[in-house]
Amino acid sequence: ADRDKDAAVHLTKDDFKDMSIIGQFNLGFILARCRNQNLWILDQHACDEIYNFERLCKETVIHEQKLIAPLPLELSPSEENCVLENLDIFERNGFRFVYNPEKEIRHRLSLTALPHSGSGR
Repeated sequence: ADRDKDAAVHLTKDDFKDMSIIGQFNLGFILARCRNQNLWILDQHACDEIYNFERLCKETVIHEQKLIAPLPLELSPSEENCVLENLDIFERNGFRFVYNPEKEIRHRLSLTALPHSGSGR
């Protein structure tokens, strides 16, 4: 088991800077070698998706669009709990909720704003 741990090879973003491209395989994979001579087979589509996702996360400004009236939600108890436990994540991404502890479980949350990026002109 210890030998397997020692044999593990890890790749970080910084490793890509020092890679040398050997070639392309099967029109969808890049063969590359890093400084320590390990050979990597990189899925071009997956690399492109990661690049685009990270770029969008950096560049996209999430705005919130307030709703005219709160939209009552009917959630399962676990869904309601999930929203409440992760409220900060939802709010960072443009969602806003009103929580009313007086209402029945499943009906305590109402949606008051939705996210938009401002790019859907």
